[in-house]
Amino acid sequence: MKKLLLVSLLSVAGVAAAQSTSGALITLSAQTSIRVENDQAAIEFSAEEQDADRQQAITRLNQRMRTGTEQIKKSDPSAVLQTGSVYSYPVYDAARAKPGKAPVIIAWRVGQKLDVKSADLSRLTSLVGDAQKSLQMTQLNFGLSDAAKAKTEQQKFDSGYKQFSHKLSYLLKAMGKSESQAELAELNVTDMSGPVPEMKMMAMAAPMADGAAPNPGFRFEPGFSELNISIEGKVRLRKE
Repeated sequence: MKKLLLVSLLSVAGVAAAQSTSGALITLSAQTSIRVENDQAAIEFSAEEQDADRQQAITRLNQRMRTGTEQIKKSDPSAVLQTGSVYSYPVYDAARAKPGKAPVIIAWRVGQKLDVKSADLSRLTSLVGDAQKSLQMTQLNFGLSDAAKAKTEQQKFDSGYKQFSHKLSYLLKAMGKSESQAELAELNVTDMSGPVPEMKMMAMAAPMADGAAPNPGFRFEPGFSELNISIEGKVRLRKE
């Protein structure tokens, strides 16, 4: 009798264990990353002048910026240009400074930056080389254009949701449950791609003097950007 009672209790416990997950809420997360070849360059150029006459320094600076802008537009007519920061400050003669006296201004230093975006990477070497006849390149970033981001948007979300679905399918199988027993209760999607593209900082190069030998040019490798997405969902197991 005791043996029969024990077997009965074990049978009941087994059924209870098998049914204990019914109605449970499962939380799952999945992350995926897509590598996309960069198709746009963001370049920062700058110019600086110094003169005892502030207006003379500004005049020369404006001329260099105008010439550099024309050279860039000629190299890549589709490039997008935008004026960056502009600065002007006095240069003092530390050797002639006297206690209690105002410092002596010996010159004025003025400068300006120019931001350029180019989607024609085949002309990038030519663009940079021509621009540096008047300007200095201070920075270069490779990234994705808006068109490239839009083109891969669907692929990114498809890949993320497929990864989430696969993980859910594996878990249900391990639990001995069918997908028909699972009901999606909540889904949160986080786009983690971010606005910062792969960056390549280039050393500053001095502008070429008139009559100097042509700049041999830099060799550029645009590289890739990673588009990341995270999907977290809550799945409830139906009670049967």
